[in-house]
Amino acid sequence: MMCPGVYMQQYQTSRTRIITGKKEQVMSGRREFKIGLLEDNRFYNSLMRRQMERYTDEIAAERDIDFRIYAYTSPHDFLRNIPEDTNMAIVDYYLGEDVNGIYVLNAIFKKCSGCKVFIISNTGTIKTSLVTILEGASGFILKDRHALSNACYAVEDIMKSQGYL
Repeated sequence: MMCPGVYMQQYQTSRTRIITGKKEQVMSGRREFKIGLLEDNRFYNSLMRRQMERYTDEIAAERDIDFRIYAYTSPHDFLRNIPEDTNMAIVDYYLGEDVNGIYVLNAIFKKCSGCKVFIISNTGTIKTSLVTILEGASGFILKDRHALSNACYAVEDIMKSQGYL
């Protein structure tokens, strides 16, 4: 049974598996790169998920990498289901449900010690961006017309730093 406000579906593309709402175990000889997306706005969540799918499909074809994208609208479902070996996460700062991106950031670090977290927000104040960096975020992405491409650049940067590219 689906909880209200929780976006749960699974999508399969050529080499990218999009998982929203449940854990997925897939065995293959390829290296895996896992991305968590947490955005409480269903439309923007879908937009970001599709952008990541298109972007990672290109890399997957060139580099023989399996991508797993875990997209959630609920912070509680995200934290409950995100795998411990997630490589990176992109988390909205303002999430409702009395939870913000800083809370999720700290919870991710407890569960996924090697995960690199980027905070994304409409509010690009110095306070918001600086606080996220001081709390340990790898970066801050402003939700503007460049946000989706900046999220893709963040994926590429983390892949390079972890030896995937």
